[in-house]
Amino acid sequence: MRTIFPQTKKDELFPEQIGDYELISLLLESPRDDKKVGRPFSQTDLRFLYSNISIYEDIYSNCLTGSVTLVDASHLLTSFPIIGEETIEMGFRSLNTQIGILLRFRVIGISEIVAVNENTNVYTLQLISNVSILSEKQKVSRSFSRNTLSEIVEYICIKYLNMLDDNKVPVDTETDYKIKRKEKLANYYSIETESKHFEKFSAPYYSPLRIINKLCKRAVSESGSLFFFFQDINKFRFVSLEDIFKKRVSEKSIKRLVYIPRDTINKDTLAAWDVVIDFKIVSRFDVFKNMSRGMFSSEYVYVDMEKRNVITKPYYYQIDAPKQNHVNNENYLLTTNNSDLTHNENFESPRTVKDIVMIHAGDQESQDLSNHYAETLQRRLSIQSQIDSMVFEIVLPGDSSGQINVGDIVEFMYPKYDREDGDEYLSGKYMVTRIHHSIDKDLKYRLIIEMVSDTISKGYNIVNNDDSTNIGIQVDTKDIPLEFDKDLVGGSILSLLKLDSYYDEDRKFRLISTIRNT
Repeated sequence: MRTIFPQTKKDELFPEQIGDYELISLLLESPRDDKKVGRPFSQTDLRFLYSNISIYEDIYSNCLTGSVTLVDASHLLTSFPIIGEETIEMGFRSLNTQIGILLRFRVIGISEIVAVNENTNVYTLQLISNVSILSEKQKVSRSFSRNTLSEIVEYICIKYLNMLDDNKVPVDTETDYKIKRKEKLANYYSIETESKHFEKFSAPYYSPLRIINKLCKRAVSESGSLFFFFQDINKFRFVSLEDIFKKRVSEKSIKRLVYIPRDTINKDTLAAWDVVIDFKIVSRFDVFKNMSRGMFSSEYVYVDMEKRNVITKPYYYQIDAPKQNHVNNENYLLTTNNSDLTHNENFESPRTVKDIVMIHAGDQESQDLSNHYAETLQRRLSIQSQIDSMVFEIVLPGDSSGQINVGDIVEFMYPKYDREDGDEYLSGKYMVTRIHHSIDKDLKYRLIIEMVSDTISKGYNIVNNDDSTNIGIQVDTKDIPLEFDKDLVGGSILSLLKLDSYYDEDRKFRLISTIRNT
């Protein structure tokens, strides 16, 4: 979580070099005596041993992970045996702010120990949030019924993962900051997107986090169906990325990032902390990968065995993708109207991906509620592939104030040698999907940020830069027309016939007549 650390020097707001930081604490702790067995508790300070600290926030990972690399010349493994039950507490801040980061991790592994010389060893401790340990320790076998999916996720967070609601934490004002009074050892959650879909879900001995991950694939809202459950520096978040796209904050609050070479940066201003010092394209496109994941087209057959009902649903990228919410809903899709990757809906079936999905709409006996697979599955698969198609990585000076968080929308001007306003296709808005906090004694504190986009700022102009030749596909978003959830779902034709036959007054006579005729 983020907290306020007092300054130790008056001139720290104007450090000599960007990326400077203060490491307030780095403690290795033995297991706390939670079981009241009288086991002693001890700590040791690692601030003089570390060479690198890494913390990873990732929307594709439920929990924070990290690592601490130690250069050990004090025989720590002998004086303080590390056996996988320890905790590491760390507190640090960048010197451009009083806002710092305070975290606790569980030690879950140790790398190969490399001997530098007779008295010095180098090794890395692997770290993860203690919620991951808590989740893996238990398996849940129970059913959830007549609850919205958001309510099920909230119940699991409270009942099985011992979390507290972040929205109920009191907010206090301290000097120029508003801070939440959080418990140091507690974990917090926030339901940011309400999935009001009613779900009947049975968990056959699944861990709590596995249940939540499965529910994310079933969750829907009017904005979309791309739900994730992940931990950032402050809390665990249950949110739909498409909801972030749709309800994006005002343009004034979007962080704007520009690349400036290191040797030309004016290091005497706080603005230098907001400058991109390095960048690279991680992924631009992968045609066969995107085709195999159903980005451009798919045809799914949804089969309800009990109802004897079959629904065949096509998905066309050029028709359906413009209706989805995107990182920038005013942009253009990644392909053009001339693309041979898409299908002509007039005479081509969208069978790049063909699959059969078994569904169950429920009946009066089972009391199952409506599912939305047929409405959202292909949409989810396509947009997941879209946001993985254009991936950028940028490097910023470390900033602990939280101006950029996982899930935020930022604007990046991609440099181009002959344009002052940057590349017209690659410059634009991106969503942050991963943040690597790297604290290194030599390289200082850096933020290595991975960001993605599923659109381009301008439709492709291929011939003589003439606007009339624009063959891009304009985004035109629309909410999902979801089928209403039902408290009671109509029974199948077969089951209704059986009910009629059992309770019909002349059933006996019809049965006798049938026997005689045979």
